[in-house]
Amino acid sequence: MPKFELPKIDLDLAKVEVPKPVYAGAGVADLAVEAVKDYVETVTKRVTGYQKDLTKRVSDYQRSVTGFEPKAFAGTARSKATSQFETLTTEARARRAQVEAKVTELQDGARSLPGKVTSYYKETTSTATDTYGDLVKRGEVLVAKLRGETPAPVEPAPVKAPAKKAPAAKKAPAKKAPAAKKAPAKKAPAAKKA
Repeated sequence: MPKFELPKIDLDLAKVEVPKPVYAGAGVADLAVEAVKDYVETVTKRVTGYQKDLTKRVSDYQRSVTGFEPKAFAGTARSKATSQFETLTTEARARRAQVEAKVTELQDGARSLPGKVTSYYKETTSTATDTYGDLVKRGEVLVAKLRGETPAPVEPAPVKAPAKKAPAAKKAPAKKAPAAKKAPAKKAPAAKKA
């Protein structure tokens, strides 16, 4: 690769005070030119190395081709291709069986999903309805106490068989009792405000 040099320009300019950014720009340009020169040298060395390597490889291939027999190569290629085909066929059958098994599993899961969703919906709706009813009764008792009336006796809700959300259902009654005891303490401040 030919080397290139930047032409030198001789200008007789009177010395003018130049601001620092101009010097910085000139320094950047000089650095860029130096980097390009180094890059060109590196590329030239690599190309030369690749040319030598390519020449060596071509000569090696030429030597190996001189003893080449097409009939022997065809037989070898045919036997390798046959064995490879048989291996791939066996692997494909095994993978197909795996995929079919997975599809069957997913189909079974999809068929049972509507029943699971319906069951969960019914349980959740029943729990929400019962909880809402309990809260309404509790609110009626609290309002009656705040008004100074005698609250109607509240029948405790029957305990159902525990479902998946059973721990949450057991915690709710435990919280009701302390809240009912605190209600009379709030009665006095509410009466003063009224």
